Amino acid sequence: MKICLNPQGTLGDIRPLLTLGIELKKAGHDIVVCSSPNFEKLFKSYGLEFCQVGSDYQKILKDTLGKPLKVLFDALQKDLIKQFDDLIDTVAKSDAELIIAAGVNSAAGSIAEYMNIPYRHVWYAPNIFRSNYHSPGFIPMQNLPKWMNRSIWWAYDRMVKNVFLNVLNGYRNKLGLNNIDNIVDFAGKDVIICADPIFAPIPPDVKQEYFQTGFWHLEENDELDSELEQFIEAGSPPIYIGFGSMTDPEPEKTRKMLQGVIDSKRFRFVISKGGAELSVDKANENVFFVNYAPHSKLFPRMAAVVHHGGAGTFFTAARSGVPQIIVPHLADNFYWCGKIAALKIGPKAINKFSLTSDKLLAAINEAVINSEFINNAKRIGKDLRKENGLQDAVDYINNLGAKRL
Repeated sequence: MKICLNPQGTLGDIRPLLTLGIELKKAGHDIVVCSSPNFEKLFKSYGLEFCQVGSDYQKILKDTLGKPLKVLFDALQKDLIKQFDDLIDTVAKSDAELIIAAGVNSAAGSIAEYMNIPYRHVWYAPNIFRSNYHSPGFIPMQNLPKWMNRSIWWAYDRMVKNVFLNVLNGYRNKLGLNNIDNIVDFAGKDVIICADPIFAPIPPDVKQEYFQTGFWHLEENDELDSELEQFIEAGSPPIYIGFGSMTDPEPEKTRKMLQGVIDSKRFRFVISKGGAELSVDKANENVFFVNYAPHSKLFPRMAAVVHHGGAGTFFTAARSGVPQIIVPHLADNFYWCGKIAALKIGPKAINKFSLTSDKLLAAINEAVINSEFINNAKRIGKDLRKENGLQDAVDYINNLGAKRL
């Protein structure tokens, strides 16, 4: 089967579909990846055909984080038009028989409808679905009463409608497609939930059809850098700190916070520079900075993992069996905070904008001495390592192809 993969977003949105594309190609499918131009080298390094579609979301984050929401919404509106313009010709030329999208993608479903081919959208948390049991994905409050969730969904519907509906329907009209009335319900159609059910159970009031698998972990062949290995072996297991692709509107404040943490000399640290370009003014022997390290090889060697709460980092840390501390920035980051608390695999999250050295040190201390966190993380990690969500996804997609024959 000829399959078009169309992930849009940051690296966390991209990697699971890279993983899926590798496995689908091994299974004999013809794969073309349509994604942001900054990921072309990554996909091609795994032998996947690549076409540029949409914008560089790392740049969008850098240009909009910390600014009024209108700046972000304007950028996303422009990107939606670019997605349509870039994707429609690419899909037509590829003779795709199935489109699988992920992340910040609002065009692929309409293009699949126009071309009369099957479509699935991969989401990494079930709060894409309207439910009384949770708030929408971009809302920081995730443990509210049902009546409040209903009210927030009502407001969220109207916000999304005001920002995106005219742009989306305008392009659908050009394709001869009917208008849609509700973007939230449209986004919740034809969904694959790539998130282990132990952390992401689907609420009982969800009406849409879906298929759920465990998270899709990329088999990382890279080994840890020899200097990093030496640092890890030189003392007690370090604490990992990294905020993934997230940029930082207050870099000086973050630098001072990190400086206070490492100057305490209470723990050893591996700090990933990431999209925020984390740094300190003066390092010491207790910290090692990395530009890149394979998380699947690094996290099992850590005493705890401090991160932004992206789904990929969250599930890799969970699979590694170590306590986690989330410093949420946006979107599904807030959803995973609640799951850590519910399953008792780490202390309470600390919002990025209220993060201080003392708060982070206290949370780290709790993570590494609380036997309940440590034992629960080990037990859940062992269970997750027995699962193969990726193979479940490949089998599901194979069945989709069989139904078309």
